[in-house]
Amino acid sequence: MNRAIEVHVDFDKEDVAQYVEQHIELGSGGIACSEDAEIIVHEYGHAIQDDQVPGFGAANETMAMGEGFGDFLAASFFCDRKPLLMQPTFSNWNGAPSSKETPPCMRRLDSKKKYPKDIVNDLYDDSAIWSASLWQLREKLGAPATETLVIAHHHLLSRTATFNDAANALLITDKQLNGGANADVIRRVFEARGILKRARKVAAVKRKKRAGEKR
Repeated sequence: MNRAIEVHVDFDKEDVAQYVEQHIELGSGGIACSEDAEIIVHEYGHAIQDDQVPGFGAANETMAMGEGFGDFLAASFFCDRKPLLMQPTFSNWNGAPSSKETPPCMRRLDSKKKYPKDIVNDLYDDSAIWSASLWQLREKLGAPATETLVIAHHHLLSRTATFNDAANALLITDKQLNGGANADVIRRVFEARGILKRARKVAAVKRKKRAGEKR
């Protein structure tokens, strides 16, 4: 997104922020969304994705990845400016009044949820699976390397990409940018999360299939 976009900082009196039709709308209900810099960066994340893949988010998992990416981008951008306990959280200012978390926030990026058992087809609940995976990568690879991989891999996705599609796109992007130097780390993170099948399991299935064909 190498151009300026329109931002409505007092769009309405609702406590809602959104990216729609190539501009950002920030409501002023409750705590004004324009007061929370992480919300602004989150919505800008949607603008980035839409610029890379027009219409991104045309399926449940794709929408969840959009929300997860926005949370990750905002949390990663401000991470070093926050106390340790607040670093894996998103929107500590706007989300504080209704939060049940400690410290108060709108969402966390260190969820233990796994795929597919914790999928409930709610874009915000399911986004925790994706944002936690990206946050784990950040912890292992560092912010610059992870942010580069995550933003670049969007170019390989479709409007209806799945979590599995995106995990594989990260592996391809790492091969293109880094010669596959981070492949083992990426695979371990997404295998543990349930998004990628474990290599041993895949190999066993292939052996079983070949044995059946020989019979």
